[in-house]
Amino acid sequence: MDKLRVFYNHPGFIDATAERVRTALEGLPEIARHSSIVIYTAHSIPMSMAESSKYVQQLEESCRLVSSAVGLKGHRLVYQSRSGPPAQPWLEPDILDVLREIKQDNSASGIVIAPVGFVSDHMEVLYDLDTKRRISVRSSNFHGSRWNRGNSSEIREHDSRFDC
Repeated sequence: MDKLRVFYNHPGFIDATAERVRTALEGLPEIARHSSIVIYTAHSIPMSMAESSKYVQQLEESCRLVSSAVGLKGHRLVYQSRSGPPAQPWLEPDILDVLREIKQDNSASGIVIAPVGFVSDHMEVLYDLDTKRRISVRSSNFHGSRWNRGNSSEIREHDSRFDC
């Protein structure tokens, strides 16, 4: 029996993800590119699970490798899809909180949302990154795009405002 290696730092995963980020950044209006930010997302998990695994370290390494390949100076790693009892701590910050913060502070004119912690788009990703995000950042002042994972070649909301 053969065992597949982890993919978080696999050159094929990093190269494909970097190409998607690069394409999404190039799709932003020229004026928004110079003050844009790449926000990587991954599924939130309970802190107790995170503390007993390499989950966060592997995600941080993926983000670092992709950002380096693209030539980015900075990025943010955020989480989505929190569930479970409210008293149970989960990984943060939440994507929606970060988008509200950027909107409130007017700290970026362009945003690329890169779901680095997912290998395919599915209903949870689509709901969190499209439906809930639209409600959260209505009438924002920044341009943005979110690209689909490897199961699609489409860039979502390419070169559009996040003000649906």
